[in-house]
Amino acid sequence: MLRALSDETRQGIIILLGKHKSLCVNDLAAYFNVSRPTVSHHLSVLREAKMILGKKSGKEIYYSLNLRYIRRTMKNLLRLVDTLDL
Repeated sequence: MLRALSDETRQGIIILLGKHKSLCVNDLAAYFNVSRPTVSHHLSVLREAKMILGKKSGKEIYYSLNLRYIRRTMKNLLRLVDTLDL
């Protein structure tokens, strides 16, 4: 998950998906002014990290945040940090 968030465009995708219920590749490509293949690559990284979910509607796939997974992972990460002697 941290690797997936290391890129500014992927951070932007997460923020944008947080503001909208779901968006397709075309929506994201237009917003970031990048090609569909570039957006698809970023979405693939986020999907592999389980941070987003895709739902097919006609010819498009609409992506949304996997909030349950993100929240659970962040809670676990915070618990880990709390155990460190800093």
